[in-house]
Amino acid sequence: MKLKKNIISIITIITVLMINLNQVVYASDNSRGWVQKAFDEANSFLTDDSVEDDLGIFGNLLGEFTNIIQGINVVLLVLLAGLSAISLAVVGVKYIMAGDSPHNKENAKKSLHTVFIGMVYGFGAYVIWTISMEIVNLIMGAFAQG
Repeated sequence: MKLKKNIISIITIITVLMINLNQVVYASDNSRGWVQKAFDEANSFLTDDSVEDDLGIFGNLLGEFTNIIQGINVVLLVLLAGLSAISLAVVGVKYIMAGDSPHNKENAKKSLHTVFIGMVYGFGAYVIWTISMEIVNLIMGAFAQG
């Protein structure tokens, strides 16, 4: 009973303190914050037409670079999917062939966990690769617009 009273007392004290510590704001600052200014500056840098591409080098490189990235993405995705399917099939056959042997089934389950971890790493790396190549493509596109 004493513990219950102590808990209620502590909760009441914390509630009273929290109510008194809140500051009420009656006015706000409508001026532009530093975050908005930073985004405006970044936008003006990316849309600045001071970079001139008279020879069309960046435009041609961007097209070639985009084609190469798309080709690599397709190859990576096919390899990841193919290796994952083959690995899962091999582990499934091992599990089926284990029969009633608990030791062999346990080894097959460990192999299955290893395959899943490998798939997570592989597809995670693919996602990181795709995001990084999109960022590089965006940067090259900004220079090619000039």
